[in-house]
Amino acid sequence: MTRNYEVLGEHSLLSPAERPNLSMLDFGLAVGTIWALVVVLFTAMGINAGPGTPAIGSFLIFLSAIYPGYSPLFTTVDLLTGLIGGFVHGYLFGALAAFLYNIWRGEQPFGIKLPRDFAGAPEPFLLSAGSGKHPYTIAIIANPVLESEASGEFRHDPILEHPRLFQAKVAAIIAGFAQDAVLNPRKTKNTFLDQMRIITLFNPKLAEAEMPASHEPPSKHALCREADYGIIVEPLQRLYRGETVEVQEERLLNFIADNLPKYFDAATKTSLIDVVYVVTGSKTHTRSSARYTIADDARPGAEFELDFGDEKLKRRHALYTRVPGMVAYSAWDNRLKTPIHEFAHAMSSTTNGAILDEYYDDTLTQLRQAPAINKHYREKPAEQPLPKQFAVYTAAGKTAPFRTDRGRHEPVAWKTYVPARENITVPCTMDFSEEEFAFDLLISQYMRDRLAAKAGRG
Repeated sequence: MTRNYEVLGEHSLLSPAERPNLSMLDFGLAVGTIWALVVVLFTAMGINAGPGTPAIGSFLIFLSAIYPGYSPLFTTVDLLTGLIGGFVHGYLFGALAAFLYNIWRGEQPFGIKLPRDFAGAPEPFLLSAGSGKHPYTIAIIANPVLESEASGEFRHDPILEHPRLFQAKVAAIIAGFAQDAVLNPRKTKNTFLDQMRIITLFNPKLAEAEMPASHEPPSKHALCREADYGIIVEPLQRLYRGETVEVQEERLLNFIADNLPKYFDAATKTSLIDVVYVVTGSKTHTRSSARYTIADDARPGAEFELDFGDEKLKRRHALYTRVPGMVAYSAWDNRLKTPIHEFAHAMSSTTNGAILDEYYDDTLTQLRQAPAINKHYREKPAEQPLPKQFAVYTAAGKTAPFRTDRGRHEPVAWKTYVPARENITVPCTMDFSEEEFAFDLLISQYMRDRLAAKAGRG
């Protein structure tokens, strides 16, 4: 099993949750200001106490040796000289420290060590070969072209100018997987993360291909769009315009066939990729979003059932995809929650169970026909108290009940309710949360079963 990346140790000095780049200007100014104040403070103390004080005198004599014009007379002129010299000295030291830190940090963003400059080649790069005949496959693509819903125009995506930023987002995705208890359970060998095949594509030439005379980029390489509502970037395959759905699945499949042909089944015109992350550098639209997998329901799958009491959902974990789930991932979003949150959406299915957001009551009109895994509805919340049991889940001959989360503080008028969490103090990954989050119990079981079925295909 080939792996071209390394997840650094959980308690490693090199592996904090995130290490952002340091601004050389800002860090230099901060260090320069602090050091100048130290010099001024000790010089003022020397003026008041005199150079005879051993500790102060020794330090001020040291300053006089390194700063030209700073004499052991300890006058007001020395105070000004020390202020200027200390600031310049501190600024240069701080800027150099930030420069060296950024070089070091670039090798292991988000605690993930990647091969150097893997984004430099225009060909697909295999980060992990995964395991099995047809491993669960993640493709991480630098978006070539941005589409604007408001203007209808196409332009080069800014991410193409920042290969190091693209690499950092690849690291963030893997870090999100590595920290998740479903994809990478602790003390477990050969986890789902280990079994995944991960490929990347950073090819600026795709934005230049077939450039028309007007120099507008070709729309066939636009894999995400700046929505005209809010600051959301939307992925293709499906886009929402009011109450209608704009289906553009062929653009995605054609892109995979042209640029990732190894992962496209020409005979069935289906993708061998399960989830596609499209990294965009849009500077106006910085909120990520996802679209569910469109399953190949004509092929085999592992059956399961969700019994909500008032209705039963009988579906299956389809082993293959017709169109991959998609994530439009903003390069400016540094939360480690985002990649795994959006993955949950994208890996779930429009026909076999969708994992929905839990932080609002309603759902998009276009998605109301999708069977929900982690949300159920009551028409009259004032007259219908939350049930103790959310649903009974049956798969592979095993049946397990899942409780309703009755510890949430959602508004009383909400019609929706969700499954219970393992730890009531830790918010669900699909809900509002800060630094700590985890999938609720039913989502975790659904994801494990779905990934296990796909990992064993072929």
